[in-house]
Amino acid sequence: MKRQDISISKLSPEEIWNQLGYETKKNPIEKLYPLDTVTARWEGNLPGGDEDFTGATVFPIKDATKSIRNGLAVKFENGAPDTYQFAYISMEATEGFFVRFGSGNKIFLVTSDFLTAVALAKNTGYPSHFSLYPENTEDVAINLAKAFPDAMVVICEDQQPDCNKLPKNVCQLIPPEKGFYEKVLAKPKQVKQKIDECILIKKNEVIEEVKAKPVPKKTGINGNTLVRLLVALVLSCCSMSEGAALLFVLYVFFTYLTDKVQHAPLFGFCAPARRCGKTTGLKLGAYLVKDPFYTKLVTKSALEIITDGSKTPLLDELDQFIKNNPDLVGLINGGVEDAAGNAHTGKQGQVVIRKTYGAKLYAMIGRPPETVFDRSIIISMKRKGVNELKDRVTSKKKSCLHLRREVMQWCEANSDEFEAMLIAPLDVNNDRARDNYEPLLRIAACISDTIEKEARAASIANVLLQQATDDSGEQLIGDIKRIFDDADLKAISSAELAAKLRGSEGGVWSASNGNKAINPIRMAQMLELFEVSPKPIRIDGKQVRGYSRESFEDAFARYCVQDEVTNE
Repeated sequence: MKRQDISISKLSPEEIWNQLGYETKKNPIEKLYPLDTVTARWEGNLPGGDEDFTGATVFPIKDATKSIRNGLAVKFENGAPDTYQFAYISMEATEGFFVRFGSGNKIFLVTSDFLTAVALAKNTGYPSHFSLYPENTEDVAINLAKAFPDAMVVICEDQQPDCNKLPKNVCQLIPPEKGFYEKVLAKPKQVKQKIDECILIKKNEVIEEVKAKPVPKKTGINGNTLVRLLVALVLSCCSMSEGAALLFVLYVFFTYLTDKVQHAPLFGFCAPARRCGKTTGLKLGAYLVKDPFYTKLVTKSALEIITDGSKTPLLDELDQFIKNNPDLVGLINGGVEDAAGNAHTGKQGQVVIRKTYGAKLYAMIGRPPETVFDRSIIISMKRKGVNELKDRVTSKKKSCLHLRREVMQWCEANSDEFEAMLIAPLDVNNDRARDNYEPLLRIAACISDTIEKEARAASIANVLLQQATDDSGEQLIGDIKRIFDDADLKAISSAELAAKLRGSEGGVWSASNGNKAINPIRMAQMLELFEVSPKPIRIDGKQVRGYSRESFEDAFARYCVQDEVTNE
């Protein structure tokens, strides 16, 4: 099928599969390997991607209930049987899912390598399940064991997986240190005998080590698929726009490529209030970025050591320890440029330089200091809706580790292209913003034209959102100050303050010109960015919810200085 023939946005994996007509097509691969289902050849581009996968073999990804959950497109390079790349057709999570080769329901083999799975099915006669990645192998084995309690499941891994306590009908075959795939091809009878022995004694059995070539290296998931999977993962855990999720994903890539550029912008998860998912986003990043160092408190000297060790700092609750700490602010700001480093006097009087350059992520309530704000790509987090369900980050650990490995592999393979990539600057009237988003756009351009186009749109929207939030927020503080000053107010209710704003000159806060009229709820959300919250107050002997002038004094002092100078 060609890309334009289908739309996957509103279809289930089963519906996609049926629409593509895979079950009715024939494929030459059936002549080589026993298959559980009919497969098909893909023609053209995959959905959501630019790469041509014409000629790729498409397998159904299923679960233990035999339901189709996804599609796996495998493309061999120039017909070579040992070099291939693969991509997923649907963006559904892959825990417990597999591609099955062979038939039968008494003995199941599970492995995480595609070629090994095919070889096992062909040479042992037992159905073999390709678990897509090592961290998923245990889940597949356990799910099969539960669905088929009378069957025996054998884990056949090239590398010993870190399995927990396994069910009684799951055993684990210990492979040779290397060359398990070659062993299956060279001595299939011996491998089958070892599998049978493992089943009989229900425990691991050491296979005789033989010298063999390592399993041919696969090229991994294609860039488009990898980005789509990561965006879907982020959105399953965090409440943010799809564009914001894309920027976060591209920054994850960037943490592996900082040595190829001279400017490393900061990345911030900022929220107007608690429980908006900023810590969730940061913890998700801790599973994905290069050499993560997650902390809720850091000193200037500690951050120097972290960055000098080429770690990626993830600073949670930044608002709690950055206030009144100009040295830490200076260190964070200085680390944006590749020449950055802090000089110290060593034990013998020599000068010691600690590197401070590198990618850094942070999460906080409110707005960071102005110099940090200018050097940051900031994602505005929001509290999830009453009926909005989000997954816990810990439940996605295995998927994260798999995708992290794929990101690392992609960056290693494309680092030279990234370093040489030339792109048009971001179309915004802000030099600092252009510098901040430039490395993310270069990564997007290396992946595909589609991803670059989406990244540019997301970047511009994010810059404009930051500017609009910044400008309207400062104007809101200024207008509130004028309301307090004009009437010499000591306190005002939320309802009355919102009404006065709607009636102020210019119609900024009214419903005119297509604007959404401000109300007490929206006003409170905007004021949270300035750490101003409504509280019970007493006006004319009645208790209402509102604001005292005292609660605004810090915001007035910070953001209304220019107004005061002008008035003088």
